[in-house]
Amino acid sequence: MAVTIYAKLARHFEKLKQFPEAESLFIAAKLPNEAIRMYLEQKKYEAAQKVISFTCYMQWKVKLKWMQIY
Repeated sequence: MAVTIYAKLARHFEKLKQFPEAESLFIAAKLPNEAIRMYLEQKKYEAAQKVISFTCYMQWKVKLKWMQIY
């Protein structure tokens, strides 16, 4: 349920053109692709790349942690 609330708030901030706030909420909602889409639609390519890099880093970090467990 919390994910839905974060997503709704993110879309609200997106409509208000408060993109950094929307980005944070999309990431909190585990929807980084929505943040990337938002930035690409606004032609904010550097911001989209930042989200892509962050998302890849976090996925890599999780995989590395699992590798250490096994």
